[in-house]
Amino acid sequence: MIYLKLAGSLITIFACLQFGVYKSYNSKKKRDVLQKINLALETLSIEIRLKRGELNSLFIRLFCDEHIGFSDNRFVISQRYIEKEQLEKLNELAMTLGKSDAEGECEIIAIYRSVFSDFLSEAEKKYASDRKLWNTLSLGAGLTIVLLLV
Repeated sequence: MIYLKLAGSLITIFACLQFGVYKSYNSKKKRDVLQKINLALETLSIEIRLKRGELNSLFIRLFCDEHIGFSDNRFVISQRYIEKEQLEKLNELAMTLGKSDAEGECEIIAIYRSVFSDFLSEAEKKYASDRKLWNTLSLGAGLTIVLLLV
C-alpha cells in the first residue's frame, strides 16, 4: 500500500512539473518567434537595399518556418506563439511594403524593427520570470497535492 501511495505521489509531482515546463516552453517559443521576426526584418531591409527579389518571395524565404506562414499578403502564425497585436503589426507591414522606393521601404522596416525590438524585450523579460514562476509553482502544487493525499 505504501508503494502505491509513493508511486501516485511521484506521478502527481511529475505531472505538475511537466505542466510548469510546458508553460515555460510556450513562453520560450514566443520569445524565439519574435527573435526570428526581428532578424528577418533586419535581413529584409538589407535584401530590399540590394534589390534581391520580389517582396512575396522575400517574405516566404526570410520569415516562413514551422511556426510562421505567409500567403495572400498575410502572415499566418498560431496565437500560441505570438500575440494578436504583434500579428496585426506584422500584417500591417506586409500590406505597407511595396508602395515606396527602396529607401522609403527600409525606413518603414526600421520603424517596425523598433516596434518588434520592444516586443522582443518584453518577451525576454516575461520568459525569464515565467520560467522561474511556473517551475516553482508547479513543484509547489505537486508537493501540496502529495501532502493532501498522504
